Amino acid sequence: MKSDASSAHGILHITILLGILGAVALVLSRHPEALVLTAVPVAALMLLNYRVAAVITTWVLLIWLSRLAVVFFDFVLFSYVVYACICLTAVACALRMVAPGRVRLRLTTNPWIWLFIAVLIVGGLRGAASVDGIPPWLLVDNVDYATPWVYIRTVVLPAVFLPVLAIFVAAAVEDGERLTRFIVPMCAFVWAIGILILGAVALSGQSLLGMAQADERNEHLAALGFHSNEFGTMLAVAYALLLGIRDAVPGRRGKTAISLTLALAASALVLTFSRGAYVAFAVTNLLFFMRASPRRKAAFVIVVVLAFLVAPAAIADRAQYAIDSRDANAISAGRVDNIWMPLLPDVREHLLFGQGLESIMWTEAQRFELIFPVNLSHNAYLDLLLDFGIVGSLPILAWYAHLWRGFIRQAKHDEDEAYRRFFYGGHLALASLAVSALANDRLTPTATTVCLWIAAGVLMGRQAAYANRGSRPAPIERTRPRWVRMNDVAPRGAVSIS
Repeated sequence: MKSDASSAHGILHITILLGILGAVALVLSRHPEALVLTAVPVAALMLLNYRVAAVITTWVLLIWLSRLAVVFFDFVLFSYVVYACICLTAVACALRMVAPGRVRLRLTTNPWIWLFIAVLIVGGLRGAASVDGIPPWLLVDNVDYATPWVYIRTVVLPAVFLPVLAIFVAAAVEDGERLTRFIVPMCAFVWAIGILILGAVALSGQSLLGMAQADERNEHLAALGFHSNEFGTMLAVAYALLLGIRDAVPGRRGKTAISLTLALAASALVLTFSRGAYVAFAVTNLLFFMRASPRRKAAFVIVVVLAFLVAPAAIADRAQYAIDSRDANAISAGRVDNIWMPLLPDVREHLLFGQGLESIMWTEAQRFELIFPVNLSHNAYLDLLLDFGIVGSLPILAWYAHLWRGFIRQAKHDEDEAYRRFFYGGHLALASLAVSALANDRLTPTATTVCLWIAAGVLMGRQAAYANRGSRPAPIERTRPRWVRMNDVAPRGAVSIS
């Protein structure tokens, strides 16, 4: 077991080194051909070890969904790297499932996620057949959504890839992969996004009050590849997930590293000026500290008071935007009268089956300019009805209910404290998404919820490990970097699997 773990550890390090060398060669030479120098050996290493393939694919998908490769390095072909990693990981999984002479890999999954994927595919195919109805004023971002393949590549595939990633992660976790192998890329993702937001705000030359103005919101952080509301949801979900794991990290260095990550996520979230993210952030912290000790609750109150006293006026003004008017339309920044109400006839006409994934782009309200020129309704539940109707929405909501129940049960009964804390963070992340969904984002998979889908994969893998091994926990991690070491000693009564 130790030799296998050491071998996998060495293969992962070699693969990461080759990937870094390939990325450096690409950036310096500006020729995609430079990746060929590392693509073949990296592909071979991924095929040799499924767990390495799953971890590498996690990193690649996080880089792709962060849009760093396209926005900052103009590497528009990076999506093909993603496709290659998905295919290589699937082949590595298939090879392990039929490999003789060693423990065969199990395809760790459940009916709910396959039903979820099936609904997404059907919705995507229906949408691809309807993209010719997208009005021209929505096609201004150099992305021709009216072309079916472009729509599939930019809308459908990212939505399907995240549940597929969850299945890959689940199989790796059930096979004994370390939890930290998936926590570290999530932390790196948060650091990358957080630093970009802080840097963009610092270098913008604009005042915080100007950034918070409703008229400037569409341009705020747009150069980074996302709307500021998307960044807000992304950070709110990641913050909630990492908040749960902090207390399971022993040692000052580990807690300091996670605490700094949380502080960065919170600071960047505040600077998105997304009110939905503010509410989700507040709900997450409230749920977390409701279970805290009296001492921690007192500290929480003190921190909240201090934050209120030192917070810039622009943040307070943004949080209280139009509340004094008591006008729902004004408070919602025009969403009620200019998005939600005009879309209700479209919902009524396609109530059972909807109109396809991201169908707001070709709704009657959009084509007749009855709503703002937007590609989402700024209410995930309304978008769900628009896209899938009642019939398609039920399996999607059932998946989230299944995930919620799984997080809560594993957070209570898992024998490893690190996993218990991680799953409690997953429960907080779902609560954060449920709140954010009221005014932003989607309930179908997007870049903003990538960390939640990784957590879903860890949950499925852990559940499978218990079900397939007589309720015994997966191996406790023993060789980890100091700053992310969780539990080096199994809880009393726990049995390690060899």
